[in-house]
Amino acid sequence: MDLWADILTDIFFSICKRLAHRDIIVVNSVCKSWQMSGSLYLSGNQISPKFPWLMLAEKDKWGHSSSDTVRNFYDMSNGKIYNLNLPETISRVCLSVGFGWLLTIDINSSINLFHPLIGRKIELPHYSTLLKNNVIGRDKKVRRILFWKAVASTDPWNYKTQNFNQDCVIIATYERGLPAIVKLGDKAWKDIQTRHRHYYDDVFYRSQYILYYM
Repeated sequence: MDLWADILTDIFFSICKRLAHRDIIVVNSVCKSWQMSGSLYLSGNQISPKFPWLMLAEKDKWGHSSSDTVRNFYDMSNGKIYNLNLPETISRVCLSVGFGWLLTIDINSSINLFHPLIGRKIELPHYSTLLKNNVIGRDKKVRRILFWKAVASTDPWNYKTQNFNQDCVIIATYERGLPAIVKLGDKAWKDIQTRHRHYYDDVFYRSQYILYYM
């Protein structure tokens, strides 16, 4: 195995180009050397499966240990479940913002962007920076309803500079459908002033942000 572990990076990348998305995930679990090369390949190539993977909820206290760092993903293309070691997502609320990234919130209301396949993490301003935040500190369980939905305007990661994308904007609806915005690198979330106060969905479409209300 030592010879295979020392395979040249160019050859490794050439092999990855011929593999399905799920097979690259399997390759990453073979050894530390392949994990490093696989992560480098994924971070330099914007790869997405033909069908989205569904991130399954954490199990309850009878089926999930607090020391467990594995999250399960359901592959819609073949009906299989893949187990990924992702301690960064354990005991955190996870919302998809698109482009393979998750917005995660911990028990202290700290917010991050995390990409489970390339292992990149980007810190976002704390939830308390929202001007209309009036629930922090009342109940630790409040994190369960901090954000209803969040979307990214573009991929949060710049694969050329290997740093966060300064042009990326995250827009979220929080509490009872109030919209807020943050640009990567900002120090605080900003409330969006609108005529309506309760929005139920939000999307980016053709460089425009659309809010839905009822």
